[in-house]
Amino acid sequence: MTHIQRSTDGIKNSSPDGKETLLDENMLVSMNFWGFTPDIFHFLEKLFINFLKQNGDNIKAEYPIPTVVNHLLEAKEISVKVLKSSAEWFGVTYQEDREIVIKRLKSISKN
Repeated sequence: MTHIQRSTDGIKNSSPDGKETLLDENMLVSMNFWGFTPDIFHFLEKLFINFLKQNGDNIKAEYPIPTVVNHLLEAKEISVKVLKSSAEWFGVTYQEDREIVIKRLKSISKN
């Protein structure tokens, strides 16, 4: 899932077609903190070459690691181990996130 945001309604995912889905607060998510063995780079290189062939002229095209990992999982090329954390997540992806993150960082720095 992409386009995940916290709102007054809770945590929601907005799909490209505009559909919004409310997500469980305790759902496991990837915060793009990955640890890979060197074996992954063979797969990443091969898929990145294909990505460039299809998107080489598009300067806004993205090659998101979670999407690649999901593709490799579905193809049964790799396995992953998920590590849980009790840390609260927040991040800056969208302009709307800026103020929330500034307030959160200020509150952390006071502790």
